[in-house]
Amino acid sequence: MPVPSAADFDRLQRLVAIADPNQRNTRPVEEVFTGREIATIPVGTAADVAAAVDSARKAQVAWAARPVKEGARIIERFREL
Repeated sequence: MPVPSAADFDRLQRLVAIADPNQRNTRPVEEVFTGREIATIPVGTAADVAAAVDSARKAQVAWAARPVKEGARIIERFREL
């Protein structure tokens, strides 16, 4: 498996469920075989987890309100990607 690239970590950072990741302490991510630092990530808190769960619950309500055919189209598109 190749080492994740900087672009991979940039993409993942946009998905982080922390409202203000650039204002947080960070922690290094090290390549497992060499110990070389390949990225840094924001350190989350219990409040971040609670906010992420709340957001997921709200998204689930919206998802459940979609017609089944629409949800199936979205899942199929995800599979294609």
